[in-house]
Amino acid sequence: MHPPCPSSDADAEPLLAAGDLVEAVGAPLAREVLGDLVAGLGARVAAVHDAASAGQEEELRRACHALRSAAAQVGARRLAATTTALERSGAGAALQRLDEVAASTARAIGSWLARSSSDAPTRG
Repeated sequence: MHPPCPSSDADAEPLLAAGDLVEAVGAPLAREVLGDLVAGLGARVAAVHDAASAGQEEELRRACHALRSAAAQVGARRLAATTTALERSGAGAALQRLDEVAASTARAIGSWLARSSSDAPTRG
């Protein structure tokens, strides 16, 4: 078992600011892009791990940048901030923290999607 990663400025960020996204693009598109983020999250996190494991610093920066950009665009602020910290500091305990934040983000998005779908008007 890994020791917990020390708290960082990333932990002060909200896990998900979906309201900002909804305000910018509307609820239907927000649901779609949040669903897309969740669908691709595992692959993006795996790319970060693969680059770190291979010691490929440039690829690690690229993978972190791609993940950070995707997260920031949909309001997954803590994931974006965690990825920024990882990009700056390199691998190590930050990889474990990335896994934890990615999983929490996916759960938060899943909960938001479930709530927003149940609030959506049904056609009859």
